[in-house]
Amino acid sequence: MSPIPYVAVLAAVAGLLAQPAVADGTHFRVKPITVAGGANVSANAINNNGMIAGTYGGGLNGFILSGTALTTLPPTFANCPDGCVAVPTAINAAGDVVGTTFFGDVYAFLWHNGAYVAAGSFDLGLTGDAAAGPGINRKGQEFYNYFVHGGIFIPYFGTPGAMVQIMPLGSFPVINSINDRGAAAGTFSPFAPSVFLYSGGQYVTIAPPAAISSEGGYVNNSGRVAGTYQDKQGAWHGFVYRAGKYASFDMPGTVTSITVRAINNKGRVVGTFVGGKSGLQQIFLYNGSTVSVFGKYAASDQIQIAMNDIGRMVISDYANGAFRSYRVRCFGAGC
Repeated sequence: MSPIPYVAVLAAVAGLLAQPAVADGTHFRVKPITVAGGANVSANAINNNGMIAGTYGGGLNGFILSGTALTTLPPTFANCPDGCVAVPTAINAAGDVVGTTFFGDVYAFLWHNGAYVAAGSFDLGLTGDAAAGPGINRKGQEFYNYFVHGGIFIPYFGTPGAMVQIMPLGSFPVINSINDRGAAAGTFSPFAPSVFLYSGGQYVTIAPPAAISSEGGYVNNSGRVAGTYQDKQGAWHGFVYRAGKYASFDMPGTVTSITVRAINNKGRVVGTFVGGKSGLQQIFLYNGSTVSVFGKYAASDQIQIAMNDIGRMVISDYANGAFRSYRVRCFGAGC
């Protein structure tokens, strides 16, 4: 069954919106990011003020870049023999940064007002386990995912000193995002992967009708949750969920996978997909009605994308042992 008739069936069942067209006349301005004149930059996050956080020197130094002003993050532990590099994963509007650091185990850190807050305390006593994928919202609420040696992730959510465990039904829960209202979204695996939304102590399982699995879980301040799903024919689609309704979108041509990376507060969704014929990765921007694509990367490249609320993006590409990062701005109808 072709994607369009399939979506039409879903629309009749669950209120899915019509498939978007591929935008014409859309252009992307791509500018390399350099730090202190060096290369090997991994730009991992951008806030609404345009501040960028990431690493440079091949992951040997954490940084915050505000315009041309560079802040190099110091080692997270004074007694760390190998430097304990801070690797930022998120930055909020106030310039607070969260990320991970390695000191025998992987820990999470918070950089606030020019200093680390309780460095290493986010291990939470889980000796030998790893913290992964920290995020932070405008109010300073955070999340961390701890990988336990038993083989599962345990997500924690809250503020420093008051982190609480959240555990949706099923197993292998991973939080991927948090909005400014304190709602968190991510994935878990009861049988096949599914997306969840956690808000006010309640969980909502998110999977479009007839989907055999859903992945992603990125939430914005209006409660829209972005992700991907696979249908019974094996085809991949993107979706945006809000209050029980789903909007589906597809990439141009045939694809073998789609991965959502972020949704901003204007409802723009960004991510990557792999073309079924070319085998190459491309980056997409879905604006709620059209899909625009740009870039071509090997399927083995590791692509990281972050986006702020005015549509500015940072893209990091890890290939052949080196990072390359870019500022990206969209122009035209598809933005």
